Amino acid sequence: MPQIALLVSHFFKTGGRSARLLKRGSMSSGTPVNDVISVKGLRLSARIGASEEERAKLQPLRIDLRFGLRDKVAASELLESTFDYSVVDAVLASVFRRPMRLLETAATVIVEAFCELPQCVALSWIEVEVAKLAPPIATIAESASVWVRREVGR
Repeated sequence: MPQIALLVSHFFKTGGRSARLLKRGSMSSGTPVNDVISVKGLRLSARIGASEEERAKLQPLRIDLRFGLRDKVAASELLESTFDYSVVDAVLASVFRRPMRLLETAATVIVEAFCELPQCVALSWIEVEVAKLAPPIATIAESASVWVRREVGR
């Protein structure tokens, strides 16, 4: 246990740099950090589908989100220095207020909605998967999905 306490202490003193990783050359001060926040398995129902029949009833969706952080923020312990994912529910509720025809549109609008948030400055990219559960195809399928990834400008 004392070794773990020393490692934790070193982590915070060095701003999150691990001596072991630096020794092995896995991370150096010039290497860009790419920490990721992932919010997976969000379930909601929305009016989405290519046909009027599909849009007439709520369709079950699963949404997975990934946010690439610009900076390594773990050592700071400050919510202001990272992306606060507590806004996810509000963003998704706003996006799915109106019916949509395509999963591609939904995924793109979700990314754009997150990019409009002030805290988006903490991000280098956003990736969204929107999956329609039980899609309307003849063969039994768990889902049909679309991935959208966008780089975020400073």
